[in-house]
Amino acid sequence: METYSGRSEVFASKADIENITKTLVEELIEASGSHSKNGKCDYSDVMLAKLERIKQSIPVWGMESLPIEAADLDRRSNMFGGVPYTSEKHLWPLNDELNPYYPLIQLDLSNISVLCSKNFGSGLLQVWLDVSDSELPSIIRTIDLDEMHGDPLQDAPSIESIQKVDASGIWFCISSKLIFKFMGHMLAHWGDSDVEWDSERDLSDKEEAILNRLGELSEAHGYRSLSVNWLMGYPDRGSGSPAGRYVPEPMNLIQFAKSDAFPLVDASCYANIFYSDEDGDATYSFDWNG
Repeated sequence: METYSGRSEVFASKADIENITKTLVEELIEASGSHSKNGKCDYSDVMLAKLERIKQSIPVWGMESLPIEAADLDRRSNMFGGVPYTSEKHLWPLNDELNPYYPLIQLDLSNISVLCSKNFGSGLLQVWLDVSDSELPSIIRTIDLDEMHGDPLQDAPSIESIQKVDASGIWFCISSKLIFKFMGHMLAHWGDSDVEWDSERDLSDKEEAILNRLGELSEAHGYRSLSVNWLMGYPDRGSGSPAGRYVPEPMNLIQFAKSDAFPLVDASCYANIFYSDEDGDATYSFDWNG
């Protein structure tokens, strides 16, 4: 069988990685036509669409979580857990039994917009979870800049109310500020299950070699190469992951892949904040594989 050489450094530049994948896909389609029964590419439309996608890399930032006392956090800043910004208009959420929601994450949208060169708006994005419910109902809200003139409200829940809903102490103990580190350009996932062709023929050695190379590149430049929570990039599409339930795949804003941000990762549960920017206005959703 042929071997296919190429760069393998993690997160090559956008131009480098896209030139490699574009060349591989072009050669793969040509090889398909050379070995098919009718002299034309016999890959399925679904596979061809996935090949187009693997040619497109997108930027990704790792999220470093730095533990800090909640009292020392800037309440308008990026954070996991902690004590986010609240006000008379935007109170600390409570469920129907008056139990406090857990503040999963707060993002400064102006900061994220500048970082990613993409318009996510301004103000704060907050995601809150009802950790007293095993389904983890969520509240997602944005607080506009013009709603943050006053000092934050001092309405954080009491120790007693926290212990009532988080007796194990895995949620409300998290208080971290976030630092974003640009990691490069990420490829969509590619695997054996993505290969669909006229099964009445065998794949040629050249096709198999190129397909193996695409798999290697996806492994080195895709979600499986990351051991951090990440911003943007492609979402985790592993077994049972939230993104795998959507067609088409949703756009990833945050991937929770470590227990320092989403404790249930230790139980093989992962979570995402997805976004949509239809009509120029970003909207957000939370999902997890519980």
